[in-house]
Amino acid sequence: MLLPIRRTARRLLNALRLRRHRKTLYATMGNQPAEYRDYLETQLKRTLGKLDAPLQGRTQLMVDAVARFADLPHSRVLCVGCRNTAELDYFLARGAQSVTGIDLYSGDPRIQVMDMHQMTFPADQFDVLYTVHALEHAHDPAKVAGEIARVVRPQGIVAIEVPVRYPTGGADLVDFENLDKLHALFAPYLDQVLWGEELPAGAPANHSGTPVIRTIFCLR
Repeated sequence: MLLPIRRTARRLLNALRLRRHRKTLYATMGNQPAEYRDYLETQLKRTLGKLDAPLQGRTQLMVDAVARFADLPHSRVLCVGCRNTAELDYFLARGAQSVTGIDLYSGDPRIQVMDMHQMTFPADQFDVLYTVHALEHAHDPAKVAGEIARVVRPQGIVAIEVPVRYPTGGADLVDFENLDKLHALFAPYLDQVLWGEELPAGAPANHSGTPVIRTIFCLR
């Protein structure tokens, strides 16, 4: 009995959040066509559904991998599509100098309301950019790749995980298929691939229902 009540309460809360937050989100967009507004609203609803997600095992694995290549105590980290503060807190626990998050909704001052297609940070602002299960939601992946390269300093580190070989639709728009295609997206900016792996669904280090690819590379 309690579970249906909680689900109903969560849906009502998210509807209220969406209604209140819509103006804040649109204010960050400028003059965008209705199609793009619909896209952002679909992604915002997806974010609201993930706000209560705990720290994921994949987050710990990826952040631990980043720590092998980045000097975190001297690194400014940006988490793109973080949803809540779990990623930020884990980076801080691993010793990161500072951590900023962006998403379409913010419930914490460390998370800025921002569209990954048009980030408002100055160029070369971050030493590390981390984005897990966010890039597949891009309306224009090439534009997002350009923004990532702009806000990360030369020789800075980018860490990405995305699902692959899955049915796209709704908020899930892009299937990068394999590491080569993901790296090709960043070809104009990529200097060196530091690490990468592909894991099938249900693997010990992949608890999601789809295969995933993970990569860490540095920029020119």
